[in-house]
Amino acid sequence: MIRATTGRPPRISGKDGVGIIRPSSANAKLQSYSYSSLTNEKRPATSAVTRTPSVIPVQTKTPEKVAPPILDRRLTLCTVHGIGENAKVLTRLNTPASSMKKIKIEERITLDQLHKIKTAFEEADTDGSGTLDIDEFKIVVKTCLGVKGRNEEQIVALFMKIDSSSDGEIDWDEFCTYMQLEYAEKEEAILRSKRTGFILPALSTSTPHHKAPVLRIICLPDSSYMCAGQDGLLTFWSPNLKLNRSKSILESLPAERPAFVNKPSVWVTDAAMVTAHGKLLVGTGEREIHFYDVMTFEFYCQIIGLDAVPLRIDLCQMENDECLIAYGDDQGCISILMFTSIGDTLRTWKKVAKVNGIPTVTMHDVANGSGTSFVKWKVHEDWVTELRYYHELRSVISASNHAATALVRGCTLASTALDRPRQGPLAPSHSVTPSQTGPKPTRRNHSMAPQRRQKTDQSVFYVYKGVKTFDFCKESNIMASGGMDRIVRLWNPYVPQKPTGLLRGHNSPIVFISIAGEDGRIFSVSADKCVKVWDLMEQNCLVTVNPKLHKIRGEILTCAYAHHCRTIAISTDQLALLRITQKNTQKLPPSMALRLKQAKLSGEMSVTHSEAVTCCAHNPSFGHVITCSEGSVVKLWDFETGTFMFEFNKAHGDSAITSLTFDSSGRRLITGGRDGAVRIWNYNNGHCLRSLERENCDKEVSDCVYVEINKNRYVIAVGWDQRVNIFADETDFFHHVQRPYPHWPDDLRRGHTEDIVSVAFGSPNLLATVSYDGLIIVWNIVSGHSVARIAYPKNRLPRENKSDEEDSDDGDEINYLNDSSDGKQAVNKVVFLPDRIADKDNAALAAGCSDGSVILWNIQSFKAHARWRATRRDASICSMAVTSDGAELYVGDQLGFVTVWNLERYANRPLEALSDDQTCPDITSAPSRIATWRCHVQQITWLHLVEAYDIVLTSSTDYTSRVWTSDGLYIGTFGQSKPWDVHDSSTWQHPMVPPEVLLDPLSMPEHDILKERNTIMGVIYSDSSDSSDEEEIQEEEKKDTVKGGLKPAKLQKSSSVRKSSGSWFGGGGNSSDAWRRRLSRRLSRSVVTDVNFYKNDEMKMLNEVRQSMKSSSGKRLRHEKLVAQQRHLRASRDTSAHAFQSLQYFDLAEAPSDVHKPNPSAHIDDVFQVDERSDEVDT
Repeated sequence: MIRATTGRPPRISGKDGVGIIRPSSANAKLQSYSYSSLTNEKRPATSAVTRTPSVIPVQTKTPEKVAPPILDRRLTLCTVHGIGENAKVLTRLNTPASSMKKIKIEERITLDQLHKIKTAFEEADTDGSGTLDIDEFKIVVKTCLGVKGRNEEQIVALFMKIDSSSDGEIDWDEFCTYMQLEYAEKEEAILRSKRTGFILPALSTSTPHHKAPVLRIICLPDSSYMCAGQDGLLTFWSPNLKLNRSKSILESLPAERPAFVNKPSVWVTDAAMVTAHGKLLVGTGEREIHFYDVMTFEFYCQIIGLDAVPLRIDLCQMENDECLIAYGDDQGCISILMFTSIGDTLRTWKKVAKVNGIPTVTMHDVANGSGTSFVKWKVHEDWVTELRYYHELRSVISASNHAATALVRGCTLASTALDRPRQGPLAPSHSVTPSQTGPKPTRRNHSMAPQRRQKTDQSVFYVYKGVKTFDFCKESNIMASGGMDRIVRLWNPYVPQKPTGLLRGHNSPIVFISIAGEDGRIFSVSADKCVKVWDLMEQNCLVTVNPKLHKIRGEILTCAYAHHCRTIAISTDQLALLRITQKNTQKLPPSMALRLKQAKLSGEMSVTHSEAVTCCAHNPSFGHVITCSEGSVVKLWDFETGTFMFEFNKAHGDSAITSLTFDSSGRRLITGGRDGAVRIWNYNNGHCLRSLERENCDKEVSDCVYVEINKNRYVIAVGWDQRVNIFADETDFFHHVQRPYPHWPDDLRRGHTEDIVSVAFGSPNLLATVSYDGLIIVWNIVSGHSVARIAYPKNRLPRENKSDEEDSDDGDEINYLNDSSDGKQAVNKVVFLPDRIADKDNAALAAGCSDGSVILWNIQSFKAHARWRATRRDASICSMAVTSDGAELYVGDQLGFVTVWNLERYANRPLEALSDDQTCPDITSAPSRIATWRCHVQQITWLHLVEAYDIVLTSSTDYTSRVWTSDGLYIGTFGQSKPWDVHDSSTWQHPMVPPEVLLDPLSMPEHDILKERNTIMGVIYSDSSDSSDEEEIQEEEKKDTVKGGLKPAKLQKSSSVRKSSGSWFGGGGNSSDAWRRRLSRRLSRSVVTDVNFYKNDEMKMLNEVRQSMKSSSGKRLRHEKLVAQQRHLRASRDTSAHAFQSLQYFDLAEAPSDVHKPNPSAHIDDVFQVDERSDEVDT
């Protein structure tokens, strides 16, 4: 039986062949709205609408567009004092008809339609072969399902998924097998995704600072928490529950309270945060609302004269600085304050008259002030237990313990009824539009008396014994409530007559409920500290955590759920955090577990698998990305958005998947595993089509490749059996297990003697394999003979900037080479350069080595054209990829770095002449480096290029697979909550980078000083050093060191790593003199007495001096260099002919001793006539 649904396969039943899908709370969505402003659009109608079951009737034709249903609802307007005068006409989006187009065709098929498809299969088979081609299949699906238009693309995609053999035909059995297996794997994937757990016991700490109960926990954006106590004490806690700060906001209150306040004490009832303006909103038991500055927590302003005590406060900040503040009081009323610009209003209130030194406004002034609106509704018959405003619903939802008004969802402003007269004092004050009342008055006089909403303006949910807590999920458009009756009820916010689900299981009153729509979970906490996790779609309990497990003691005061870090914060006489985690099927390594734990504390790290990701690839045929893990799990992701699509596990039992590839059509997935098998999959439904196994051999398959030669298709696998295994890809092969062809005689006689680690195919008929000992063999696939045998060069690549003696002495230094230091595992990856294979004199094969170098081999002469360091810190190369034109080489190393090298016109001929017995140079000049960036904090296991989009896919042992541009811009991680669009750069994660990459010390820029391989002065003058200077300076340092009493055995160590604190540059004073003498000699050699030198090369010298003064050098270093250069310039002033140096200067004449002070009062007829004496004095 085929089951059709978007998630878990539901039970299908019906009458007369019509399949009826049971509507669940998650599937039965009603339309919600996205508003950009608070009051500039029409308020959505709120009356209840009768919903019909989700029935998929049998139909032969469906129009492309279905007009949204016209609901018989009264037009409502929200025009208040000029706000929202330009109201826009709203249209209902995501109607059931339009949302049906987003569902895949195979998920729309009912049981009756399945019978029709079977009959149509028989009728459409015109040639009597029992199969349908693509054109016949289109006719069948269009006729039976009534689809057309853009859905034709889905029909073609469905045909390609079923036709995994790429023969262009499908039969009825293949169709049914695909449908059954797809839903079976989806059901298993859903069950695996529901594995939810907590980190137990809960992280807790005592709160001795709070002498009064904690009333509110606010989750801040930086994953920290703020607790507000009844006594006005605010405490700030880090994600690890370390106290960062505490402040009592009531300490700033004046000693003398206003005269109208009777009670001398003040207590806090609730708190909220105005994050956009850095203000803290606090309600007090004195019927006041206080505003505090978040930075200093100094009193900012206050609102007095409230009619009742604000028990619950909520606010919502919107675009254009609009804001809404709602609070519920002890009289069951809901008061709503609306601001057109909260920032301007607060600045205005700051300048009003002060009462006892505090800027104070009354509620009457607020209600009648400019830029504010006020309305008060009488909603409940008991005090308000919870209140929240949801901008998606444009409604305020409140709760109380009164059963008749337990839960109410109501509008913020009264609806406009033009034909309805005002009725009584409780009639809405805004029921008449300004256009009817003439010009807008200059002074408003709003009534402070509570009003009652009309029945059409609110939905009242009756709950026995009332409601203490609730939450709303905009993703699923569903409400959840809980209270004294210990039942979690699920509601459609527009249908108050009956809940859509009842979740029973708690044994005491429910005090907290939160819906995690992104995870499809409902979290509920009862008074006995029992925590339950419910599935939002299936409406069943997934996890129950009792107090004995989380070990939280005391009576629960308040709770909060942090969505960004998936943590439940519970306040009793202590503060506790219950962190949600996914249950892994495999124990994490200690280092990775610590990294995941630290990253998830702040909710920053997203993982693709719960195990190390071994390989990844992009399938252009379906636009999918496939990732495989060590846990033998295969996951499918949408390439353009990064959203998860499908997964199946145990692909190779309990063994890890080591490699993957696709067939030539892209419809089948081929994986190799550590169990020694190669399997071919229809990965769209997880069906294993064939298993390619060697007889009596279960050794690991390390790599595999798909080859097509002369219309013959093969799967070639290599591994620890040291042989090249070739399997024929034949569509008419009926057995599930297939054996390879007999091994080539040349492979048996002169093949590899060590485990083969990598294989590469070079068109048209070349195959390259490399073994653990570094031996590369190039094969002719057609003949089976070895074309070339290239051994790993004997000359070992010297370590970068480090001598052999230092390698032997530095036992504690981290070794970034591969694990083996005896020459084994010399080459990890080989790739062919496609544009060079046809040229016999060119280097056509690139080998990535464990010492971090890349060697370009000529497979005809068996000699290397080039060898250069391709990684940082000599890290081992783990993966390589080359573009289709061979112009760019991508290298991924053991530290998680990706480096892109430009190979265009590089090493087309040998860069160095080699002797007859030499096959590879020690080191050559490197090609130009295009880009380098760090993708992961651990080893990169796979690199895949998507050249059509200029995108790079990477996978790593840090459990992630990521998407990058070819320039290193971070697009996203598969498994993150926020989707991306590869065509829209604004949706990428760039300019951010993965947080664990940013915080890892190895991500710092590489510098010789940081590596401690040279002194600071040596780095500064490294560009001007030569061999003679090195010998001289070493001799001078040796003399200075011996004079200082240092043993000769430590000379070289001391000169290379200067850690003495006796000098500012890292070495001792004697070494400083040596470097100064060296600098003086270098400058003396560069002295040029030719006059034209300074005239012709002045800018060149200036650029060299600026280049030598590196920005990384400190002020002291630049000063010392400049002083040395100026010393030389002063010494060579007589021989130089620079303009400012060749100026003549004269000694001043002796001033006369009888100088008289001029008389300014003397009369001078001619201002230009002065006597000689004054002239001499001026001179």
